[in-house]
Amino acid sequence: MDCVPELTNKHFICTGADFSDIWGTIHNKIVPDMKERCFNCGNHADPLFKGLHDHVNVGIGKEPFYPKLYDGFVKEINDTYNGYKNRFTGFK
Repeated sequence: MDCVPELTNKHFICTGADFSDIWGTIHNKIVPDMKERCFNCGNHADPLFKGLHDHVNVGIGKEPFYPKLYDGFVKEINDTYNGYKNRFTGFK
């Protein structure tokens, strides 16, 4: 699917590039391989990669594939970042 220029976030650029093969490799090869090597790692990586994929979709004006998962992805990213930020005094 193409991006939607009028809905594209300022941090993204509509290039017309199709990376569905790359996303397919991530979701269908890399994540299952991660689960095989470390089940907990792979189980954590799965929603993170899906969330990242949805983040790109939203950034280029498309709907997320997994809206609830995307909400959780954003929350986890924010929680992790805020925890990092709060560990260092003076870092705002």
